[in-house]
Amino acid sequence: MDEAVGGAMAHRLAGLAVAGGLVNLVCDVALAPGWGPGSAAPDPSSAAILLGQVPIWRVVGATVVGAIAISSWTLATPALARLVRPAGPSLTFAVSVLHVWFVGGCVTFHVLFGSTVWAADADPSQVEPMWMAMGAVMGMLFLSLLGTLGAAVFRSPDVPRWLPFASPVVGMTVLPGLAGFIPAPVGLPLTLSASTAGAVVWLVALWRTAQPSPTS
Repeated sequence: MDEAVGGAMAHRLAGLAVAGGLVNLVCDVALAPGWGPGSAAPDPSSAAILLGQVPIWRVVGATVVGAIAISSWTLATPALARLVRPAGPSLTFAVSVLHVWFVGGCVTFHVLFGSTVWAADADPSQVEPMWMAMGAVMGMLFLSLLGTLGAAVFRSPDVPRWLPFASPVVGMTVLPGLAGFIPAPVGLPLTLSASTAGAVVWLVALWRTAQPSPTS
C-alpha cells in the first residue's frame, strides 16, 4: 500500500511539473516579438535585439511567471527517483540532485533570457558573452545528467532504456536546432519555445511512467 501511495503521489507531483512546463511554453511564446522564420535570430546578439521590440510589460510578466513555472519542474524529482531506484541509492541520489540543479539552471537561463532585452538596450556587445557563460554551465549540467542516467541504465536492467533519450539533454538541444529551419510565420515563436518543449517531453515521460497501475 505504501508503494502504491508513493507512486500516486509521485504521479500527481509530476503532473504539476508538466503543468508548469506548459505555462512556461506560453511565457516563451509571449517573448516573441511577432511572427517570422525560425532563422530570424541566428545568434544571441540578434535575438536580444529582436526581443527589444517586445513591450516591457510582456517581458517582465513572462520572465517572472516563467521562472516560477520552471521551478515547479523540481516536483518531478520523486518520479525520476522511482525510475532510477533499481540502479542503487548512490545513482538515485546523484540523478535527483542533478535534476534539481538542472531546473535551477533553467530558471537562471530563463531570467537571463528576459534580461537580455535590457542588455541589448544598454550594450548589445554584452549579450553574447553572457549567453556563452550560461551556455557553458548548462552544457556541464546536461552532460552530467546524461552521464548519470546512462550509468543507471547500464547498472540495472530494470531502469527504462529510453530514459537518456527522453531526457531534456536531447530534447532541449535537438528541437531548437530543428525549429531554426521552420519558415514564417510560426518559425520564430516555435524557436523561442523549442527548449521548453524539449523539457515538457521529459516531464510528460516521467509523469506517464509514474502513473500507478490499476492493480496498485
